[in-house]
Amino acid sequence: MKRSMILALAILLLSVGMKAQNTEKPINKVRQTTLWGHVFDSFTHREIDGALITLMKDDSTFVDTVRTSAGGHDA
Repeated sequence: MKRSMILALAILLLSVGMKAQNTEKPINKVRQTTLWGHVFDSFTHREIDGALITLMKDDSTFVDTVRTSAGGHDA
């Protein structure tokens, strides 16, 4: 009786960590986000044309780079 209870408890505890595998490959979805803004000189308060902007993740990995242009259009 004691052995069967220990065996049942062990099976129960081991089954908690098991899960089914997903064999389907994930669909590569491209997430697109539009960011806009203005870059100003802190002294003259004029907009800076041609400033290099680098987008990075929290862990400092590179995502994308763009240069500013007058009128807010990509160069």
